[in-house]
Amino acid sequence: MGDRRAGGLWIALPYSSANRVERILIEGSGAFTKAVPRSMLVEGASVLSLLSIEAGKVNYIALVTAGSGISDIEWKVQIGPAILLEEPLSVDLLIKSIPRRVQRHVYFPDEAIASIPPGTWKNLLESVIRLTKTPQEELSRLTSLMKSRSATVRKSLSETISFERDAVATALEVFGGSTLRKKIISDASPDNEAPFISKLRHREVKFIEDQMIAHDAISFPGLQSLKQHLVGAVELYTHNGTLTVINSNRTSIEKTLGVDLLYYNHTCSSFVLVQYKRLTGKPNPVFRPNQDSNLGKELERMRAFRRESNSYNYDYLSYRLNDNPFYLKLCKAHSPGDWNGRMLQGMYFPLELWDLLIKTEYVKGPRGGQRISFESTPRRLSNSEFTALVAKGWIGTNEVDTERLNNLLVELLSNKHSVVAAVQQPKSRFNDYCRDQFGRFQSPDDEFAI
Repeated sequence: MGDRRAGGLWIALPYSSANRVERILIEGSGAFTKAVPRSMLVEGASVLSLLSIEAGKVNYIALVTAGSGISDIEWKVQIGPAILLEEPLSVDLLIKSIPRRVQRHVYFPDEAIASIPPGTWKNLLESVIRLTKTPQEELSRLTSLMKSRSATVRKSLSETISFERDAVATALEVFGGSTLRKKIISDASPDNEAPFISKLRHREVKFIEDQMIAHDAISFPGLQSLKQHLVGAVELYTHNGTLTVINSNRTSIEKTLGVDLLYYNHTCSSFVLVQYKRLTGKPNPVFRPNQDSNLGKELERMRAFRRESNSYNYDYLSYRLNDNPFYLKLCKAHSPGDWNGRMLQGMYFPLELWDLLIKTEYVKGPRGGQRISFESTPRRLSNSEFTALVAKGWIGTNEVDTERLNNLLVELLSNKHSVVAAVQQPKSRFNDYCRDQFGRFQSPDDEFAI
């Protein structure tokens, strides 16, 4: 996307922060935030930038996206993801390489920020690419991501793609925490031409070929019913083990009526299933159960599964706060800042809590109908609460009846649902990933933890 005020930016950071910036952009979440003058960017703008962390050098080509305002004169922007230049480029050499007529519009912003006019920026960027021999595919990736961060583009994404994106983001949060989620999701540029999973191009993501799945490269209850309609599969490995994410859909994106996230944990032998429902309307979005023609059948399918579930004897390790696997997530298809790797703002309801909620006065509208909103639901689970409970094995089934789970997934696919299945395998080795370079313990989500 372009911007009427700047063709691009040139940001020179304090040189004392070079190591920190490098660790974030290359090893950490892939992005960090900074304040920039509002005069340089319009709200929601996304532009490319040269990034300098050494005096007289250009080190990165980075994506800069304006987020929320932090004052009347500044935006908080996200810087990243970025392309690391193979060798730092001399500023003097760069400026001498562009036409004389535009050289006067360019100066090195020593520990500051410069806004570059569109015509000058085009010449400057072309020279950087030529002098550093930066691969065109790398630049194309950043340009595609820049365009996808446009508010107009994001709002045009189908509900299915948006919810599939959130399902993958949620799985990454459960499996590896916020740092992993941010660096994988914010590096993907979704569109309506393919399932979201196909856009995960991060270096830590490995695409799984169909034959690998056919030969039991992965295994979990319900896989057989999903294999037949597989549209994509990826794998990630971290200190937590292996996360395999597959997407199955037996109909086209345009005809898909719902999205479900199935999270299966091999260590706990448990699964959790989340069904997405859309909040609509402004300024306070709501969900109206009576206007969803599929909701009744979907809830009854969940209740029937629960009624037929066997009672298991818990031991210490298999104890659950709640062994109900079914949850509804109510959220808007798009949220402010969803381009930066966030999960969609929403509220989770366990099936039993939902059944209690719809009987209360909290959700009764002025004309007697039901309206469910953030304001009308004092008890629900947030993104962080839900993902923490799943990650620690506090919720989900105790054991799984493979045949019944297969049948459930067949029904979901038959009812034109897209199923995102995320399968967690236990870690095979223990690393001191929580220690920094001085041996001190840090949070697993700390960008500087090793």
